[in-house]
Amino acid sequence: MSENKLNKETSPYLLQHKNNPVNWYPWCKEAFENAQKDDKPIFLSIGYSSCHWCHVMAHESFDDKETADFLNENFINIKVDREERPDIDEIYMEAVQLMTKHGGWPLSVFLTPDLKPFYGGTYFPLEAQYGQPSFKDVLSAIAKFYDENKKDINERSSKILEYLKETAQSTSLVMLEKKLNDKSLTTEKMIENLQNTYNRLIDLLELDSDKINGGFGRAPKFPQPAKLSALLFSKNKANVAHAIFTLNKIRCGGIIDQIGGGIARYSVDTQWLVPHFEKMLYDNAQIISLFSAAHCILKNENPVLASELKETAQNIYSYLERDLKNNSCALYFSAEDADSEGEEGLFYTFFHEDFSEVFNNNFELKEFALNYFNISLNGNFDGTNILTIPEDISIFCKKNNISLNEFNIYKKQAREILFKEREKRIRPELDTKCLLSWNSLAVTGLLQSSLYLNNADMFKSALDKLVNILSIFKVSNEYKHVYNGISANINAFSDDLGYLLEACTETLLVTGSDSLLKEILNIVKEIHKNFIDPIEGILYYSAKQEDHVNRPTKPEDNVIHSAHSAIFGSISKIIAWLGATGKYESLSQSEHKMLESLALISLSNTVSLSENVPIACAQMLQKVKWFEHKNVVILNESNSKLATLKHFNKIYSHIFSTDSKYFVIGNQHNDKYNIDNLTNYCNEIFAQNIEISYSYCNKNGCQLPTDNLSELAVI
Repeated sequence: MSENKLNKETSPYLLQHKNNPVNWYPWCKEAFENAQKDDKPIFLSIGYSSCHWCHVMAHESFDDKETADFLNENFINIKVDREERPDIDEIYMEAVQLMTKHGGWPLSVFLTPDLKPFYGGTYFPLEAQYGQPSFKDVLSAIAKFYDENKKDINERSSKILEYLKETAQSTSLVMLEKKLNDKSLTTEKMIENLQNTYNRLIDLLELDSDKINGGFGRAPKFPQPAKLSALLFSKNKANVAHAIFTLNKIRCGGIIDQIGGGIARYSVDTQWLVPHFEKMLYDNAQIISLFSAAHCILKNENPVLASELKETAQNIYSYLERDLKNNSCALYFSAEDADSEGEEGLFYTFFHEDFSEVFNNNFELKEFALNYFNISLNGNFDGTNILTIPEDISIFCKKNNISLNEFNIYKKQAREILFKEREKRIRPELDTKCLLSWNSLAVTGLLQSSLYLNNADMFKSALDKLVNILSIFKVSNEYKHVYNGISANINAFSDDLGYLLEACTETLLVTGSDSLLKEILNIVKEIHKNFIDPIEGILYYSAKQEDHVNRPTKPEDNVIHSAHSAIFGSISKIIAWLGATGKYESLSQSEHKMLESLALISLSNTVSLSENVPIACAQMLQKVKWFEHKNVVILNESNSKLATLKHFNKIYSHIFSTDSKYFVIGNQHNDKYNIDNLTNYCNEIFAQNIEISYSYCNKNGCQLPTDNLSELAVI
């Protein structure tokens, strides 16, 4: 079988297409030059390896010789992995959304030879169906239209790019100053104005809440961690209750792998029953800390449900460590496919008969498992069963006449047997590239979860990963985006460095490490150097590149929060921690300015969007909420030792019982270990019999240190 020009790529997604009869190019200068030389339009196909509909379109159209021949004759064909080149994906996704009012993957875009988009869509079927034109008809019409209307196409595509560039410029600090008629805008002024916007966010989330099934809006249902955390950490008990209600619905639904742990990208229905079976690292990295925080909030009020939420977090961690980890470097792969053996969800589902046979020799356990996992003869997914579990354990135990202790024993045994049996199946494929951005999210998620759950394994894993991230992705003092198992390549994007800054900041607060503080200052310097327009005051998504027809900004909090939110939140915490530990003046004046100007720009670029659509800035507005009281707690130990994991868990348990849940909590500054030896902090963080005191500060000043948490007058 002949190969196209993808055969030397390292992206798993691109390699899936190396044997297509389509003459694919990667995103490269050769493709652009050939398009200009032959005066052919470019067909740009963007997807990712675990995308089900990408596979469908590949099998239907890109493996079809007749379609491939037409593509090769009339177009220059470029295939892009959106996870490897999120900058390209963002540029053309914005264009397609502007042209068609919707987007998704596979993303199918038609470009002029100078890379300007003039038409696009997502999945096109090989033959016309459900009101969609066939891909063949689309190709034929585009080829004809391009030959006959080049002038119109050039004008149309130029207008699209002009609009997108104006949209990016409209987010700038300079434009905000003009809008507000204030040329001396400060972070404090913006924050004061945004406090009411935070209240509007909470009101809108209440309105959008699905009171029956949890979550927000209609199907398809995404977990949406930024929105969930806004309710989970709000002062309103009804909002907190809805967040926990949602997490419990998700915990029990088919969107969670009830045997092996881990969450799928979304549910196609409103009940969280039928997942789009692909599992993404970024979803699991973000949701794990919400289950952990919910446990911490609920453990005194409802210990049974709290225990179940904790177990869900631990199962997600087990999934990441067992199935998604690159064992040679401890980093996580980016995703696991939805399909196995060419069928979506095959690995995860059971026919009633097959499920029952697993327990043939144990009638009691079989009956428990059939009831617990809701297995029926007719199934709930094309005749098979997606496993779901009961939402209320007490009701289940009463109905099945078993004690809570018996329930836990049966559940453990059933899961172990089912897991062992399922491992005999052919697993879905893994996308084996490791991304700086998503691994940084994982560090933050694991570190926060370790504090909420008092989990030493999660804490050590977070530190291990951060050390390896900085070792692998930092090359000659430049940060890279993707690691293919051999080397790190492609210069980092703003979300790579934003989430790395966030991971380093969360780790700094717990360890107090001076070496991490220096790394943080270096990351901030690199963000300024590569992504900031200091004249206009814009934080761009990518560095300037010749093959970019537009330079996107991405200020919105989506299924992953924005780099703007990560950067602003991290810098706010760093400045607060430095002030509370008496170390802020140890920074130079230029370092002060570097931190403060980046915080100012990252916040300012979201102000207009958050005022118009507060839900689009759900995470950023939570960062703003902290400034209402500026609550900070520093954990002190008098003998040059550090507060331990147990102490952090204790303070978070106390804080989560109060109305104000937005806090900066940290250890004292120290220079005990360098970056390469960060894991040595585990010896101190896991220590026993350490006595500490708590120093509490807020916007009104600081209290005297106390060893009694009940004496903290939290506002």
